[in-house]
Formats: sequence, C-alpha cells, structure tokens
Amino acid sequence: MTREVLHVVLGSEACHVSAHLLNLQGLSVTSSSSSSGNETRKGPSCDPSVTHTAFQRVFVPRVLFIDEAAESGNAPSPGRVQSLHSLEDNKNKNSNNDSNTYTAEYEARALSLEENQNLSSFAVWSGSIERLDRKGSHPGPATGSSLVADARESATQLSFASHSRYRVPTQMFQNQGSYSISSNNRTVDWDDLPEEEAEEEEDDDDRRQSEQCQETHWKQHVYPQIQEQLETFWDNVLTPVSALRDDAVPDSENAAHGPELASTNQVHLSLSNLSWRDFWMPPCNPNSSLDIPLSGKKSDDSRLDVAWSHYYPISQASESNVLRSWIEDEFLDRIRQMLEECDSCQGFNIASSGHGAYAGLTTQLLQYLKDDCPAARRFVWSISENASSAPRTSDSNAPSWRTQRIEQARTQMEVGLMWHDYMDAAHAVLDLQLPAVRVQRHALFHNSAILAAALEAATLPYRLAAGNSSLAAAAPSSRIGLKSYYYGDFSGDSSFGSVSRMSFSNFLTNLQPSPGLSVLELDAYLPTAQDGTVWARLQEATNLERDQRIKYQPQLSGTRRPRDNLPGLWMMGTSQGGLLSPLSPNRADDRSVHTHFALASSFRYESSSTNDVTSSSYVDCLMEGMGIRYRPEQAFATHLNESLSSLTTSSGYSAGSYWKHAWGPKPVLSVLGNTTRFFAQAAQIGAGVKQVLSRQSRGFFNRDVANEILPEEDNCHEVLSTIYNLRDKYQPPRGSIEEDDNGLFMD
Repeated sequence: MTREVLHVVLGSEACHVSAHLLNLQGLSVTSSSSSSGNETRKGPSCDPSVTHTAFQRVFVPRVLFIDEAAESGNAPSPGRVQSLHSLEDNKNKNSNNDSNTYTAEYEARALSLEENQNLSSFAVWSGSIERLDRKGSHPGPATGSSLVADARESATQLSFASHSRYRVPTQMFQNQGSYSISSNNRTVDWDDLPEEEAEEEEDDDDRRQSEQCQETHWKQHVYPQIQEQLETFWDNVLTPVSALRDDAVPDSENAAHGPELASTNQVHLSLSNLSWRDFWMPPCNPNSSLDIPLSGKKSDDSRLDVAWSHYYPISQASESNVLRSWIEDEFLDRIRQMLEECDSCQGFNIASSGHGAYAGLTTQLLQYLKDDCPAARRFVWSISENASSAPRTSDSNAPSWRTQRIEQARTQMEVGLMWHDYMDAAHAVLDLQLPAVRVQRHALFHNSAILAAALEAATLPYRLAAGNSSLAAAAPSSRIGLKSYYYGDFSGDSSFGSVSRMSFSNFLTNLQPSPGLSVLELDAYLPTAQDGTVWARLQEATNLERDQRIKYQPQLSGTRRPRDNLPGLWMMGTSQGGLLSPLSPNRADDRSVHTHFALASSFRYESSSTNDVTSSSYVDCLMEGMGIRYRPEQAFATHLNESLSSLTTSSGYSAGSYWKHAWGPKPVLSVLGNTTRFFAQAAQIGAGVKQVLSRQSRGFFNRDVANEILPEEDNCHEVLSTIYNLRDKYQPPRGSIEEDDNGLFMD
C-alpha cells in the first residue's frame, strides 16, 4: 500500500524554495544513465510513490502551489484554461494513457520515429525552437521572456518523451487493472490459442528490438544535444559574470556600445525578476498551481488590501465574499481531490511564506485537515525573507513615523497569532529564513536554492527507496542510524539501531521526544563555506579517526586523545569553528550552552571508488558527533551515497541544468534540531505581543480591532499566554532572558 506525503505551498518565498525542492525530488525518484546506449541504469535513490504520482505515464509531484497570478501579459488565456479542463475530461474518459493526445504531441516533437525520417538528420533544438500549443503542461513563464519559454518547451519535450527518465516503468502498470477471466463458456480465452501466442511472442521481440533502437538513438543523438542547449541557456543566465551587471546601464546606452553588449544585457535584464514559474521544470500536473484571487499591489478596494496584507481576516471573519468562496470552492476542493487520489496519506508538508495572508490561509488549511483528516501528520515550514537581502526603501519613499509604528504593532501581533494557531493545529513547525548568500538581482533564486538543497537532504529519511524492495536493489547505498531504543534493529557492536527508511510519522515523532516540543530548526553547510574537506571535519575525535591513526601510526597506539577534544565540533556555527550556518532566525552559533531535545543529521556524499569507507562509517561519525558532545534525548543520522552534483549532472535534464551554479560540487550536510536555541525567538515574539497590548500602543491596537484586522483583547491575551508557555518549555539550562547579561542565548 502506498504511503503518500502531499506538499502544499503558499506564497512567493515558499514557492521559490519548493520549486527548487521539487526539481531535486523529481531527479531523485527517477533512474539516471548517461548518453551511452550500453550503460546500466542507476536506480532511483528515493521512492517515487511517497512524493510523486503518475500523470500521462510520467512521474509528477503531488503538490499544490498557491500564489498571486502572473503578470496579465503572461497569464494563461481563457482558451488555454479551457483546454486544461478539456484535457482532464478526455483523460477521465479514456483510461488508456498511451493514446492520449497530450503525451503523443510531445513525443511526436521529441521522437518522431514512427514517421519515416532520416535518423542521421534528426532535429534537435538549435535555439530557435518551434513554439507548441501547450495544453496545460506547465504554468506559463512569469518573466515574459521568450528565451525562458523556449527553454521550457525543450524541457517539456525531454520530460514527456518515450524514453525520458521521468517515464513511469512499464512494470508499475502491469498489476493495475488486472482481472480474472471468467469460466463462462461464452467467454473466450484468447491466450489459450497457441498460434496467437507464437505471433504475440514474435511481435514482442520486434517491439523490444524497436524500442531498444529508439532508446539508443534517443540517448546518443537526441538527448545530449538538447541537454547541452539547455545547459548553455542556464550558463548564459546564471554565469557569475552576469552578477556584475547589477548596475547595468540602460538599454539606450547599451545600444551605443554595440549590438553584442545590448543583446547580452537584454537576456540578463529580462530575467532580473526570475520567478519560480520560470525554473519549476516539467513534468508536472497542470492542476498543481492555483492563483489566489487577490493581488499584493495596491487596489481601489481598501478592504481587499486589508484582507491581502494581514493575517487575521483570512483565518477568521473576513468580509471578502470572493476570498471566502475561493477558499471553499477552489482551494479546499483541490485539497480534497489530492486526498482522494491517495491510497493512504501519511501527512502534509505545508510551506508558508511570512506572517500575513498566506499564514492565515495556512491556518485555515491546518484546521480543515485537523477536522477532516486527523490521522495525517501536519508539518509546517514557515519561510521568511532575510532582512539583509530584502530590497531597501529610499528615505524619500519611506513611510511616516506613524505608519511605521502601526505596521510594527500589527506585525508583532500577527506573528504571535500565527504561532498560537500553528501550535494548536500543526504537529511540528520548522521555522526557516532564507540565507543571505547572494545579494544581487538573482538573490531569491540562489538563496531559495540553497535552502531547498538543505531541505531535500533533511527529508531523506522518509523518502529513501531502501524501504521499497522493488527499488532497493538498484538504489544507491544508504543507511539511517537511530539513538532511540524503542526503534530500530541492533546489530554488531553498534550502540544504536538502524533502519532502511522511516515513515513520515516516525520521522516527526523522533524529532519530538516530549509533547509540546514541536518547534524545529535547520542548520546546513553552505556551498560558499571555505572550511576544507567536510568528511575530514566529521571524523575529528571519533572512533574512526582513532582507528585510522592507530592503523597508519602504530607507535601512537597507546596515546589517548585529550579529554576535552570531543567529536561534533562541526555542528557549531562558523563563528565558533564549526561548519554549519543557521537557516532559522535568531539561532546562536554556540550550541554548547543549550539543551538538545532531538537532533537529525543528513549527509549527501558520494564516496570515491578507491575509498573503502561505507555508509555505516559515515553514520557512525554523525551519530558520535551528535551524541557525545550534545547528548540529545533522541537522534538519528542519514547517509546517502549520492552527491547533489551527481544527481543533477548525470542525465539531469532541465531540472539539473542550473544546479552547478546554485550549489556546485560540495556535499550537502544539514541538521534538523529541536533545541532551546528557539528560546531567544520565543522571548522576542512574546515581548512584541506584550508591547502591542501595553498602554503605549493602546490606540493603534483599538483601531485595528475596530477594523477587524486584529482580534479582541481577550483573544490576544490568550495568544500571549501561549507564547509564554512555549518560551518556558524551551528555557535554556543557564537562566532566562532577564539573566542573559553576556548574550549567551540571544545573538
């Protein structure tokens, strides 16, 4: 029985992160091979049945994106929207996906082998691709650039081709729709006829030979050239040289410098506001995106501005009939359809942006799932923008002091409301903040990609293919070690158990050793770090390092390491000599003064063929680093013998074409934690809510209550009580915030 995990995304920042994440997950659930026709295919590292489903015989993610509509000039036309519904109606009427026009159109463009064409002159993308009449294959480009649209058309051809890596294996459909042949005399069993069997065997042999020829031609002639063109496109867009054009001169000045400079800058300027719709690559279900019927831009209706900009109206008593009907008739109805397509839904990953309207919409979704689908686990990713990378407002355009004070009071209360509702309806909340690695025009693209790579590694335990017997044989080696004595199988002299894969429920349970401890944090090794070899740092002061030292230096066999040299220094922040950078707000770099309730580390690292280190060795070092120095109540570590670079460069299609610019060749190391490092943020949230309820802010608060932007005062005091209780649960071991004179808990 399939155990699905659904993904719901709300807001621009969350959509950017999730688009990168789904690109990686799409590659991880499919087999890879090089362009050579005789290479053995490498099995998928993750189980496709957890995060993906079959649509038009290809794997597509189980996801729903909620965001503002694209610019009017790029929005789908009514005719195209109608074609989407017509396509779905035809699909429901015809259960044979092979005969579907939708797939046939792209296969005819990508592989026209059924027609008597010369294979040596088979057409590939030359940069001026013929525009197809796409019938809902993907949300349209948001930048309006024809180059982006052309590149994605080529990506669509690759994705839906007969020999695409995203193609669902035939054996997965062999057991579907099977039936028993009746023994009734009026029913003829044609399989019993020997002549027909012989003819069918001959037809099968011919078909297999034909398919092998087509696949060989695809790998050797079609795919490599189109892939090269796609990589060239992303190289031109994301090359580091283009980052120097943040102060690009106007097009009129470019024209004076010659056509070459003007053409190059035109490409860069057209992608200066790169949207998630531009790099979320096919294949995908056309019903995976839903536009919210409000715009963040200023409108004539002030009440719509209030409903859009703030948290409370959406989650409570909004008077916007349009918004309320959209939530019930479209948003929640789409969620119901996703649930109906599941065999047994394990839970939801809900990525939400900020603390405004999308957070209120997330609360509405959580309450709906809590009432109608209580068995499904609800994991919220609250993603906020980094203040250091946000665009700055000039002094001339800055709002007045009064306006700033009103917005500050609203924000403080809305953040408290959001945490109050999340604690009530979600099983776990992962507080995230986009890293400030890049600050140029493509900052959101690069920073969201870094966060997505860390999340992809952190969520490996419940996605690995090792737990699926049909996929485990060809999958890359992996291992999960657990320091949880009621879970896992003990073997050898290991002090912890091990499993091949965890369920989504067990994944969250092992991160929450006690009730009420439901706030998680994420730290990761950033690709911009200059700290030498990650694997060498993980081995420091571990038993593996001791064994290697004794092996190659026998004269030191009786030498003990200093007692204060403990493993796990790599988990410290970069300012404390460690490897990790916090991807959650207000997290101190020094972990040594905090209590660790639960830790989970994930390591995507592919060992070389000459290296005899196994997955067990990697997991042992991770477990020793977490357990000896920080002593968590529960911990687990995951290693996957597949690097991000090998995942995205080996038959990576368009989804992997840009990752060498976003991450590079370095390994992915991420750590999920449930620690008292959250205390500083909880205290800050409580202080903000308390300030709004104080006498100094009474006028601003009463005004927003009268306008139904904020709830009544009694409800706000309940919010403050919830935040204080949450703060007390994460009290550090060395005193409260009032005693924090040396800044140990708050940076």
